[in-house]
Amino acid sequence: MSDSGSLDIEVSPISGRFARSGIAVNVRIYRHKNSNSTEFWNLEVTGEEGSSSFSEYGFTTDQDAFKAFYHMIEENGIAAILDWKTPVGKSRAGSS
Repeated sequence: MSDSGSLDIEVSPISGRFARSGIAVNVRIYRHKNSNSTEFWNLEVTGEEGSSSFSEYGFTTDQDAFKAFYHMIEENGIAAILDWKTPVGKSRAGSS
């Protein structure tokens, strides 16, 4: 069996459970490892009831992804994070 179809995922060490105002979410920051290129970091947030949200943009660093998550919470509250209607974060480097 060829390895070409398998994905190798790197999960950031800053991923984990985050709680505020009695609401807890799981923050997962990850990227697909590819030997030919460096992939952007992805941000996914999952609520305790199973609802999930993710950023449509990739981030250059895992720290940038966490900063975008934290900024969203500071601006809108933790409950809003699971109701993302618009993408959070900056577009990928080099894209317009």
